[in-house]
Amino acid sequence: MLSILQTNAGKAVELHLRSGEKVGGKVGQVTDNIVNLSHLTGAEFYDAFVDVKDISAVVIRADGR
Repeated sequence: MLSILQTNAGKAVELHLRSGEKVGGKVGQVTDNIVNLSHLTGAEFYDAFVDVKDISAVVIRADGR
């Protein structure tokens, strides 16, 4: 997960969490434990900090499809 998120820094993604929730936004800083999302979908003026262990999937829009 970390390498996928680091590769897509600055891009919009949707994180699917183990709790069943979804969080979308632009990938900011990625550490060994935390991912920072800015410009949250539906709450553009907020940021989120997500524990990497809570992420079950990363959805990235593929260009040209």
